[in-house]
Amino acid sequence: MQREKVSKELKSLPLQVWRSAANFILFKPLETVDMSGNDLWKALFNDSVLVRDCSNWPNLTDCLRATIGTEQENNSFIDSLKAILG
Repeated sequence: MQREKVSKELKSLPLQVWRSAANFILFKPLETVDMSGNDLWKALFNDSVLVRDCSNWPNLTDCLRATIGTEQENNSFIDSLKAILG
């Protein structure tokens, strides 16, 4: 339930989001956003939101991975992304 909610929220933002059946979601900023995956990771980190930067993995340049958490954690994550990405 939470994974579907988070995925839907991420898709409403300027992000490419991959389908997932796991307890995490892989995403990256669209090219229209003047921000790399690492820039987005830093902005989230500065907002006390921890996600995994997957850029050093093959074929995952600018990709980030977020683990699905509690409803409160997921809401904080989404709120931070909305504030950062406008």
